Amino acid sequence: MCVSKEIGSQTIVTSQYARHVSSDETGTQQSLDRFESAAENRRTGFDLVAARPSFEAQAGNPVSWQSTKTTWKSDFWPWREQVPGGDPAKNLYAQTGSYHKYDQAFGTNSQEWEFQNRRIPFGAQRNLNDWAENCDRVCKLVSALEKPRRPVEKNGVTFSPRDIEGLLVGTIDAMVTMRMDLCSQNGPIPAEQFLKFLLARKNSVEGNCPFMLDIDQSGTQVHLIPFDRIEILEFPKSPGNALIVVELSGTGYEHNRQKYKIGVQRNQSGEIVAADWIEDREEQKFPDLVCSAILNNPGSQIQRQNPDSNPFISPNYILEMYRESL
Repeated sequence: MCVSKEIGSQTIVTSQYARHVSSDETGTQQSLDRFESAAENRRTGFDLVAARPSFEAQAGNPVSWQSTKTTWKSDFWPWREQVPGGDPAKNLYAQTGSYHKYDQAFGTNSQEWEFQNRRIPFGAQRNLNDWAENCDRVCKLVSALEKPRRPVEKNGVTFSPRDIEGLLVGTIDAMVTMRMDLCSQNGPIPAEQFLKFLLARKNSVEGNCPFMLDIDQSGTQVHLIPFDRIEILEFPKSPGNALIVVELSGTGYEHNRQKYKIGVQRNQSGEIVAADWIEDREEQKFPDLVCSAILNNPGSQIQRQNPDSNPFISPNYILEMYRESL
């Protein structure tokens, strides 16, 4: 999980409501049973009893969306040592890794800086920072840029596509801005807002780009996962009432597929006028943060924008290497 709450210039405040627990249709029926009380109906403003779906029937009104720019798999480059001294395939500060090669090529000291400032020693006592990693930067990278494909040589040093990927993680803040789309500081994002955000992706220019969710469980950290596909199925029951099933996935991140169930009420024009999350089981959590990566137009020169970034890495050098790798 990302320790820093800073995304771009904004401070992200998360709540405890960000974990998803999937369930089968039996669990959904049991969950709907729990919502059948009059008190619950009054709270949501519509009749969830009437929204009980018939799973034997064909689902109506399917919505399917995939962004033009798809994501790709990258590690989150954790701060904790994977082996003593660091794993060059996973830790940016490791010997023979991305930053070590950069120093060899350009005579800098980026590897030592990273080792001193972004390293949790192997075997250290686990604490709040144990899951510290570069998830926000990686999400920016895989959402906005294509994966490096070819090795590049600079000053006699050959950088593999994986090396360039690691260097991009360290400089992506200067190339891509993180925009907050939806955020709740007190519980999950309202289901109606979340659903309308997803439905709008299909017909908007921004629908060409992936988006990210915070699915953190702790309530104290941000852990972003990228998504580039949406599947929405609607199970109507009575006029105006339905159950909507949302499935989200990202290319390269299929193991982080998310599934949510939302009860909705529509007016006579078909517009959603009320919605509420439906728990598949007790203690289910829902998203509390949605954001998107926006590619900057840096021109000929770009500047380091995040003061916490490694000061020895030049975004312009990395951008040049990246372009040559495509």
